[in-house]
Amino acid sequence: MSTSKQVVEKAFDCFNKGDIEGITALCTEDTRWEVVGNAPWCGVHTGKQAVANDFFGKLATYLEATGLEVPHIIESAVGDWVSCPDMMYKANVVSNSGQDKGIEVPMCIIWQLKAGKVSKYWNYCSVDVVVDALKKAGRM
Repeated sequence: MSTSKQVVEKAFDCFNKGDIEGITALCTEDTRWEVVGNAPWCGVHTGKQAVANDFFGKLATYLEATGLEVPHIIESAVGDWVSCPDMMYKANVVSNSGQDKGIEVPMCIIWQLKAGKVSKYWNYCSVDVVVDALKKAGRM
């Protein structure tokens, strides 16, 4: 059986490979992902399909991931909570002109697992950086 930290590490590995099905396979059927902010992919996404389509699908429409730095993955003493502070998401803004602009977005993610699967996910990032870049690129 995998530890909660190992499940999160696997999710990040899938993300870095662009394997969204791999990420959703690590989730409960009723998984709830909350992404704070006012970008198009932000909000509450409940269920694997909503995570795949409404979060990752919309995210890919606006941003092309170029890197994800996760210096710390901290598992709670009880084992079903994992936090990832001090993260840095790197991406190119997909612009209408084809002139992509690289951005770096500081973020923190908190995961809650249930029976070895991701049941809840909270993403707190500097969405203002993203929204400003999207506006400059004519995407918002």
